[in-house]
Amino acid sequence: MSRMALVIAFVLALIGPASAQKAEIEAANAKYTEFYNKGDFAAPRRLPVYPGERTSSG
Repeated sequence: MSRMALVIAFVLALIGPASAQKAEIEAANAKYTEFYNKGDFAAPRRLPVYPGERTSSG
């Protein structure tokens, strides 16, 4: 029984960060879609690929 509780606790600990990451990915996708719909194909190059990543000025 204690093993099952440990497994459940482990799975629940993984759910929180995964849902936060999903929201971040969906926000980035919305930005890319907005740029695409505007026809601004150079704008996504200015966005970071990963959170905290620096972007080039070119």
